[in-house]
Amino acid sequence: MRVALVSYYDPEVTLAEANALAAQGVQVLLVAPRAPLTPYLHALSPAVEPHLFGGRRWRDPLGARDVWQLAAAIKRWQPDVLHVQQGQLWFNLIGLPLLAKYPLVTTVHDVISHPGGGYARRTPQWIWDIAMRRSDQLIVQGRALQQQLMERHHLSAEKIHLVPHGQLGIYADWAQTDGASPPADDDRILFFGRIWPYKG
Repeated sequence: MRVALVSYYDPEVTLAEANALAAQGVQVLLVAPRAPLTPYLHALSPAVEPHLFGGRRWRDPLGARDVWQLAAAIKRWQPDVLHVQQGQLWFNLIGLPLLAKYPLVTTVHDVISHPGGGYARRTPQWIWDIAMRRSDQLIVQGRALQQQLMERHHLSAEKIHLVPHGQLGIYADWAQTDGASPPADDDRILFFGRIWPYKG
């Protein structure tokens, strides 16, 4: 199977997913902006084919031209499946229609734009919804998101797959190597993300 994985965000998650697919024998074309992914490229599986591009500001009209070029590159690669991480303004508006012949899987990180990020707030909700509506299958990382997606878009549970986030193994490369363990402390937790109500 050939999967074109398109992600404008979360380079650690994207890289982990691309590596996991490649480890299962899937041929992966990773389409992502160069700058956010560059610090993690050392951990990218050699089985993953990267197609990196210069990311533009979200309102930059040249982003529309870039999407035409990305769509052309994806078509030349001839995937069996197009897998999008939530989407992006220009990609959802232009790229998805250009690539409509491919089955679409979308990983939905936020069913409704959350208040935490400026980009998410400034992109109209209906643009985020394009990828969700066009998808043949959807992936969420929590049961609350699954329920929210079913209610908001009137979807059946069979179309929405719950895949927990899991560990980001690329951080193992940056672990301490002196063998010392941190002291035990029952009063501490480590949380990556915003501790806000919208996280459930």
